[in-house]
Formats: sequence, structure tokens, C-alpha cells
Amino acid sequence: MNEPTLTPYQNKQAPHLKYRVRWVEGGKERKKFFRTNDKARAFYNLRKQEFSRIGAQAGSMTDDQRLEALDCYKRLQQWEGVTLRDCVDRMLKELEHNRKQKSITVADALDKFLDWKRRSNKRDRTITSLEHELSAFFSGRLNKQLGTIGRKACEAWILGPVRDRTTGANTSNPSTGRTQRNRKARLHAFFAWALKKKFIDTNPAQGIECAELEEAEPEILTIDECRRLLAATQAFDDGVMMPYTILGLFCGIRPEKELERLTWDCISIEEEIITLRGAAAKVRSRRIVEIPPNALAWIAPYVVKGTPIHPPNTRKKLEAIRESAGLVPWKYDVMRHTALSARLAEGRSEGEVATWAGNSPEELHKRYKGLMTRKQAQAFWAIVPTESNVVQFESEATA
Repeated sequence: MNEPTLTPYQNKQAPHLKYRVRWVEGGKERKKFFRTNDKARAFYNLRKQEFSRIGAQAGSMTDDQRLEALDCYKRLQQWEGVTLRDCVDRMLKELEHNRKQKSITVADALDKFLDWKRRSNKRDRTITSLEHELSAFFSGRLNKQLGTIGRKACEAWILGPVRDRTTGANTSNPSTGRTQRNRKARLHAFFAWALKKKFIDTNPAQGIECAELEEAEPEILTIDECRRLLAATQAFDDGVMMPYTILGLFCGIRPEKELERLTWDCISIEEEIITLRGAAAKVRSRRIVEIPPNALAWIAPYVVKGTPIHPPNTRKKLEAIRESAGLVPWKYDVMRHTALSARLAEGRSEGEVATWAGNSPEELHKRYKGLMTRKQAQAFWAIVPTESNVVQFESEATA
């Protein structure tokens, strides 16, 4: 490095300037001229002090470090306004961020995520489902650093075989498109949250392609199956499951999302309506469901007795009833599908049925239109209780 210099200066074109200070700044020689010795020496001393300070610091650097610094300055020249200090500060922030990322374990991240879901007022069923699925995926990985879980592990889980519900072990059955999408949705939600919290740099579940989802046509009960279901339900344990069955079969109330949260104070026999409030409705929006006349006839005695709509051990009771009625295997959501199909088939508009069911008109038209004839719908809504059992119908009306 060149030390600053102070020398006399003569120039015929600038006779008033008597002294010159030279120094190096930014790799270039600089000059400044002065009229008096006092001003020139004061400026020279400042430059000398700065040179001494920088020189002492530079003396502590190795030759390789000085060459590296010079190379960095040279490469930064094309970026006006960007300093080497700016670049170092930014890099240090990234390194600190990466250090923090690698310090959180899967177990800690999972606990924080589920706690956030609880504080967000998510329903217990939603949280339980998330916890079950994520715990299965992270089994054996809880003590690993979250950042080490990559796309390959996510892909193997999402596209992998179905698991036995009892043992949790993988079976030889390949997962369906719906299963793959459910798995991906839960993993994606967790990693998206972790990404937002800056625990990871990328979402490893992003962009994983699932099998094509084949939309199966909804299945409904025949009139004969409806009669058998009602007879078996009425005969089981003094009709303890009748309110659940009637509200599902004739009012189209969703079995898992709504029936399990429905209470008698939501049902008005006088006004013939069910009020599904935010806490009970699937989409947390208030919905009024008109109770059909035959459903009123069926359900009135159980209102008086106060029979629970969703009694303890509902699942086991339903399994016993369905087996007794000869309806095993049970068709998914079949009571609601039957009610919606019959509502459409009796001639009501798609908009009216959509409001009653809590669906969109487009979904109703796409999935439920034409599953039942008008004659079958008339027979369905004519199923009313008798003193002993369900009213019987001519075979031609119940085909």
C-alpha cells in the first residue's frame, strides 16, 4: 500500500495552490491541493492516521485473505452501491437462519404445528386426523432434524400402499387416488406451515403427482333396503339409533360431520325444521333443513323420550344394525345420498335442494341427478311408521 504524501506544489496556471497531498483510495490515486501549509498538513495527518489504522489491520491478514478481499472488491465493481459489508451481512443472516432451521427436530415442529391448529379453533376430528396421519409418516423420524426430511420420503409415503387400520402396518394393497390426495394434503399443510415459520427452505411435498382420481357414482339405498334398515334399527335396543337413522336417511344430515354434533335443541317439531348452526354444520355456516312429513312421524316419539341423537358407541351399534338388515358392506354416506337423490327426483329444483342439503347446485346435478325415478321417490317419502313396523309397498313401487 502507498502511504499518503505531502509535497510542495507549483503550477503557473494555479499559482495560488502551494501544497499537494497524495493518497490511495478505492485502488486509485487521489490528489488534493491547498493554499497554506497548515491546511495541507491537517488533511495529510488525517490520511496518515487512516492509513496507519488500515495498514495495521491489514497486517493481521494472511496473503491469501488479502488476495481474496481484493478479488471480492473487484467482482463487486459491476454492482453500483453494493458494498462488501452488505454482502457479508446478508450471508451471515442466511447462515444463522440455516443454523436455526437445522436445530428444530421433527417432534418439536409437529408439537408446535398441532398446538397452532388447536389455537386456531380447528375441530377435534380435524386435529385428530392430522395427528394420526402425520405421526404415522414421521414414525421413526421424530428425533431427526426437520430439514433432513426430503421429497423422496414424502413421495414414498404419499404413493405407498394402504395401511391396516388395526396394526398400522403396510398391506399389499396399493393406495387409491383419494388416499394419495388425502396424504398429500396433510403433509403439504404441515410443511407449508413449517416453510412459513422458516424452519425449512422448501416444501418437500410440493408438486408430487398423485394417481388419477376416479369419481365413483354415489350409491343409494333401494326402497326395500330402506325398509329393512328402519325395521332393524327399530328392533335394536328399544330404537336407540332411530333418531340418528331418521335424520340421516330422510333429512340428509351428514353422518360424521353433522349428526354427531346435532342436539335436540336444534330441532323444532312445531316449526318442522332443523337448525344446523356454525358449530354443527360441516362448513360452519348456519343452515335450515326442512323436516319431511314422514321423518316427523318417525322421529316424534323419540323427541318425547329424549333419545340421544348420537349415543355412546354409535359405530358399534350401527354395525350391528346393518348386519342385521343385511346391508354389509355398508355403502359410504349412503343415507344422505338417498335423501338427496329422492329430493331431486320428486321434482324440486336443484337450487332448492342445494340449500336444503348444504351442497352446490352444480354438485347435485353432477352427482345425484337421475339416481332415482319419480315413482321411487314417491315410495321413499311415503315410508311412515305403523304400530308394528314399516309400511309395506307394492313391489312395482319399490323396484
